[in-house]
Amino acid sequence: MDNFFSLVVYHGGYFVNNLRGYEGGIKTVFDKCDPEKWSKIEIDCMVRELGYALISRLWFRVPGISIEDGGLQQINSDAMLMTELVPGYGKIEVFVEHIVEEPIINSDFEDVDDDYNGNVDDDHHVEEDEVVDVDEDDDLYDRYTNMMDDEIPDQNANNSDADNSDADSSDADNSDDDSWDSGLTESESESDSNNAEVKANADVESSVGVYGRRLRVESRRPTFPIFRPVARAKDIRFELGMLFTSTNQFKEAMTKYAVEGGWGIRCFKNPRMTAKFLAKKLVGRVKDQPDIKLRSIQKKVRKKYVTHISQSKAYRAKAKAMDILEGSHIEQYNMLWDYCEELRRSNPGSTVLMKVQSFNEGEMEAEDVSQIRDPVFQRLYVCFEACKTGFKNACRPFIGLDACHLKGPYGGQLIVAVGRDPNEEYFPLAFAVVEAETYDSWTWFLKLLDADVGENRRMTYMSDQQKGLVQCFETAFPTQEHRSCCRHMYNNLKRRHPGILIKELFWRAAQATYIQEFEKVMSELKEVDVGAHKWLEEHPFKTWTRSKFTGNAKSDALLNNMCECFNSKIIEAREKPIISLVEDIRLYLMRRFQYNREGILKIQSELCPKIRKKVFKLKQGSNKWEVAWAGELLFEVKDFFESFTVDLNEKSCTCQRWKLTGIPCSHAITCIHYNKEEVDNYVDDCYKVPAYKKCYEKMILPINGTTMWAKTGLPPVKPPHLRRPPGRPKKNRVREPDEPKAGTKLGRTGTTKKCKKCGRLGHNKRSCKGEVGGNSKLPQARGEKRKMRKVIL
Repeated sequence: MDNFFSLVVYHGGYFVNNLRGYEGGIKTVFDKCDPEKWSKIEIDCMVRELGYALISRLWFRVPGISIEDGGLQQINSDAMLMTELVPGYGKIEVFVEHIVEEPIINSDFEDVDDDYNGNVDDDHHVEEDEVVDVDEDDDLYDRYTNMMDDEIPDQNANNSDADNSDADSSDADNSDDDSWDSGLTESESESDSNNAEVKANADVESSVGVYGRRLRVESRRPTFPIFRPVARAKDIRFELGMLFTSTNQFKEAMTKYAVEGGWGIRCFKNPRMTAKFLAKKLVGRVKDQPDIKLRSIQKKVRKKYVTHISQSKAYRAKAKAMDILEGSHIEQYNMLWDYCEELRRSNPGSTVLMKVQSFNEGEMEAEDVSQIRDPVFQRLYVCFEACKTGFKNACRPFIGLDACHLKGPYGGQLIVAVGRDPNEEYFPLAFAVVEAETYDSWTWFLKLLDADVGENRRMTYMSDQQKGLVQCFETAFPTQEHRSCCRHMYNNLKRRHPGILIKELFWRAAQATYIQEFEKVMSELKEVDVGAHKWLEEHPFKTWTRSKFTGNAKSDALLNNMCECFNSKIIEAREKPIISLVEDIRLYLMRRFQYNREGILKIQSELCPKIRKKVFKLKQGSNKWEVAWAGELLFEVKDFFESFTVDLNEKSCTCQRWKLTGIPCSHAITCIHYNKEEVDNYVDDCYKVPAYKKCYEKMILPINGTTMWAKTGLPPVKPPHLRRPPGRPKKNRVREPDEPKAGTKLGRTGTTKKCKKCGRLGHNKRSCKGEVGGNSKLPQARGEKRKMRKVIL
């Protein structure tokens, strides 16, 4: 009983101010409406009972929102949304929008004083003095007589001279509480008339006049059962002649019923368990768990619906569910112009450039879009103002470059540029979505990046030897320092020259900080493997060994792991449409900036946390050196036959480590302690807390939703054409050189092969070219039968 609600119907009036007001008409209240038995057909029947055979549309007001504020929503086939809004309010207001023609009504107005005041209370019946004949078979009249009284606001309480000309009217005089009762009661019916007429002469006053009307009901209430939507599929019940509000409701109910009960219902072009049906069921789960596995979807469907689905169908269902949540890929490509404009508006100073092309007119930049009839997406570059300012103010001129594949239906690659903040953590600087890793795409990206953060600074770039990138630095940026990631470099080396000793010598050569040590290690490598030594000489030493690095970057990094760390944070985003991809990156950067701004406030020391730990380890390794003071701030440190010169005034050591990093080496720390000074005073300012605060000082600002984006009016961007890579498509991913081919089988690496043909080691039977051994059997001539010996035991 507590779930019942009241339906307030406003009818006989008209809308004004573009659905911002409803003038005139009558208000009728239907009490005790059951939400479990509610449907669009139920509302239509109530409207017909009011005497309107034809109407234009029905509207309902969302509780809590007035009509003036746009609270009206049209009632469509699904009327259950109305009942979901009832809790907390107890009633729903419905407004009838009439067509040009008036309802079928026999008007029989009675003279009523315009100043008469009357209000309707909450009783269930309105008594009539005069009742006309009603068809005894018309059950619609019985329903009509149980309606709530109309509630009319008190507008003329000051006028007490109510001259009612209806002599047969019941007690309609104003009472002390300015209210009156009016309603319809059950009357005696006679069968001599085919039409049921009710003479309603109750005095009703509205803003447009007095309504007293004789209703003639020409249709009867349908006797067919009406389908009531239920929350659980197992509660669905079908009856003969049941009415549905739409074909979609019937299909959805039948699908749920068949899947829930496991019924083999045959239908034309209506599979019982489709990807579209599953997508609707998976929306909530995919929203909470975007990385849900396909096997998990199959298992849950089999457990709940006792139905087996293929992995392909589970994949398509998950993809459709993601489209419902985030929109399809094509829709987001079409919205790119508006999205780029919103990014520029919300984050002033940010660089957001999109390059499109037209196969009719050739490639054109975003500034020439007015000349492109059908723009096709090619590239998108984003660099936020907060990232640019933070890098210029506090970061060292060191940038790591990397690219990763996008996993959407249109492919492409995501290029990222990552710096290093004062705490030796990655600082995302800029990113771009491009068609592929080519010389042209890398040149385009690096020129935009240099325009944003270069400012004629000498930069140091590190990469993984991507396609086209090495050539780009040689031709477009010859003056910039370029390093290669030593991990990727060694992976290429060990394909041809494997071995633990070669690995050890390679890393010793890469980590050598001065020339003499580097040359010594290379000589040892040449004695072990000449081919490995020659392979390393083919690569410029300045790109992979610390002994050839300049101290401009204040970093001795040999690995491009900062980019790898950032790529690991956006693995899920790489599967999403392009706007969702950029939004995930933007939200991640916005939260990261705020987290770092708040976290640095807890640090009390002068140095950043990771730098302080690094200095502490260097202090522990400085106790083995003996100091000899030469005078002023010049020192010599020794350990048996090793000796280095330290100049505290120039902040240098002959081991070159202090110059490369900006952090005193263990030799310098020994001298600083000997001079009774603090090591923190000799650490470069780029590693201190004030620099860290400047790095994350600016905020990445939030943006509005899609409904509030400014419309650029530019033609929608189409998705890029699928780019097929050259060669035969690969089924398996590229494995690391030392990665086993099968995780469940032990490889034969390191074992010695023995030929079964000649019995020698180092080769197998297939590649054997030697003579046959004495114990081997001679080949048998063709056609000769083998002679069998009889052995008697």
